[in-house]
Amino acid sequence: IIFGLLGYFMRKAGMPLVPLVLGFILGGVAETNLRSAILAQGDFYKLITRPYSALFLVVAAISLSMVLYQRYFRKSNT
Repeated sequence: IIFGLLGYFMRKAGMPLVPLVLGFILGGVAETNLRSAILAQGDFYKLITRPYSALFLVVAAISLSMVLYQRYFRKSNT
């Protein structure tokens, strides 16, 4: 019932439902794998300094900054 109400209000607000579903399904798997990777490395710092991890962090930062730019700066100029 709670997720049904959440989906209803998200649809009324014009928010997409797919990111919520993907996050709900993949969130537990991602958390488990992140925890096992941190335990295997022994330190979180080693995990974020690897080349592939750094690449994914840079791509995520660019994606987030593009969304914020489009939402706040682009609409205010028009």
